[in-house]
Amino acid sequence: MDIVGLSIQAGSVSGVKGILGVGCNRLNMLDIGFFGCNENFRLDGGGWNRVINCETSGSATRPSGSFWIGSSDDTKYGNVFSIIENYQVRVTATGTADPVCTFRRAVAMKITNLIASSVVFNSTLLLIENDCQGLQFTGSCVGFGVGAWLRKGSGVDKAPIFNSFTDFEFDQNTTNSILIDAGENNRFTSCPITSSDIGTGTKAIYLGPDSRANRFAGVHVAGYYSANGAGWLFDQSSDNTLDNCTVSGGNVGIVANGTGHTNNIVQNSDFGENMIGSAVVGD
Repeated sequence: MDIVGLSIQAGSVSGVKGILGVGCNRLNMLDIGFFGCNENFRLDGGGWNRVINCETSGSATRPSGSFWIGSSDDTKYGNVFSIIENYQVRVTATGTADPVCTFRRAVAMKITNLIASSVVFNSTLLLIENDCQGLQFTGSCVGFGVGAWLRKGSGVDKAPIFNSFTDFEFDQNTTNSILIDAGENNRFTSCPITSSDIGTGTKAIYLGPDSRANRFAGVHVAGYYSANGAGWLFDQSSDNTLDNCTVSGGNVGIVANGTGHTNNIVQNSDFGENMIGSAVVGD
């Protein structure tokens, strides 16, 4: 089934949901604009779906809306082998939903050229939770509270695994650009993370106690120069690897909180260019 060329406008009406698909296979959503909707679309279950050349924006009184994709059933995966391509979250004075994009128990999806910006600086762009596996992201994220948040969430005791971000740009996010409360074997490759104004006193990347065996390769963090600013915060995480990463124009390269850090590896990396403080602080 194809849904093509729509403009769904909520105006000042709250609670509007654009498109709902439950158990859909091969649903194509093409060239659709969502304006002021509470939830632009929800795809629960099924697979091989496509969302291509769509955009979301707020209205005069409503923020830009969200989408939810994956499976609400803890015994099943959802939207396997689905594609989101050229999805744009536009700047709007009324801000965005929080979170903007939720993935739950989604598997083997490809999300390319996701372009998102906000001027409110307090919402989460990407929430990736529960047993998400094999999601591939490219794009950019500017001016949110959190860029990408990985966690277990509700339901079965599972964390996102084997997901990847490649050439994904994070800029001016005020809490963390990458927040991993829980996640294993996720990959971040050639991702620039910058903050020249709003988020200079935060930690660009947070790795929590349930963050294990994640790998950062060629990640460059710059501009976190205010007090408490840092590239990475290791909070009792284990078996994570930083390879060929850099922190420049900032305060501290890595902050390690407390004890319990195990087998984290930092190699071939440089935290010394135009830095105010130390390369590593903590245990």
